[in-house]
Amino acid sequence: LRDELTALAQRHAIVGELRGEGMFYVLELVRERATREPLSPWNGPLSAPMRRAKQYLDSAGLYTYIRWNMIFSAPPLILSEAQLQQGIAHLDQALTLAGNEKR
Repeated sequence: LRDELTALAQRHAIVGELRGEGMFYVLELVRERATREPLSPWNGPLSAPMRRAKQYLDSAGLYTYIRWNMIFSAPPLILSEAQLQQGIAHLDQALTLAGNEKR
């Protein structure tokens, strides 16, 4: 999981930081990596790009916890490789949509 999420973080400029361990990870989304300005304000409503990512993930059936500018991922421990790849593909698409919307 870490390798797949690291690849996503490198591919998407809106990912400011990836942190986690085992099967629990957080993607922190930013407007720019250089400034690390959060994509959504702390304790504020979700920004349009964060709402777009959440809408897509919910419609795809990938249930993550989205709060502030963070996407929390904690898949089941009985996850198959195929399910992992499907989830990563959905996260990839959600990050693409959020990145396009922030422009």
